[in-house]
Amino acid sequence: MSPPAPAPPVAARRPPTALERLVALRDGGLVRLRHLEPEDGRDEVALAAEVGGRVVGVARYARDSTAPDAEVTVSVEDGHRGRGIGTLLVGELAELAAHDAVNLSGVPTRS
Repeated sequence: MSPPAPAPPVAARRPPTALERLVALRDGGLVRLRHLEPEDGRDEVALAAEVGGRVVGVARYARDSTAPDAEVTVSVEDGHRGRGIGTLLVGELAELAAHDAVNLSGVPTRS
């Protein structure tokens, strides 16, 4: 019986403060994107979308550190749906995942 294959190397994570910026939405409104701290020491990346200082959307990917695939979750408040916030969050997650060599199943990547 051969030993298990080593886990793929994990790319260096961007620090939580690396992403905090204002983005104009398609309706002309502004949203602030920022990193959230991982929950319970999980191997995850989480982003928040804030409007008027209030979190209105969250997206995250979490993975088992032994696999390159990750599960994605996205949530946007009802009153802010249809403004492009979810699309923006998923696009940002896809870029961060590509940087970290993580596969986000079912999420299109930017080219």
